[in-house]
Amino acid sequence: MLGPTDPLWVKVRVLTDDGSPATQVPLQGGYFELTLPSALFLGNPKSLTLQWIDFYRG
Repeated sequence: MLGPTDPLWVKVRVLTDDGSPATQVPLQGGYFELTLPSALFLGNPKSLTLQWIDFYRG
């Protein structure tokens, strides 16, 4: 299991429409901000694919 000190850890922030931190999920508007670690870009990949499962909305 990955943890915050792992080089492949993806930081996720949950934000409201105005960019402030959200206080609850599911969001009634807003977005998730992902910060991808530099380790994902080692070897200069041609592409990256992200798959997301929305447990709250199916």
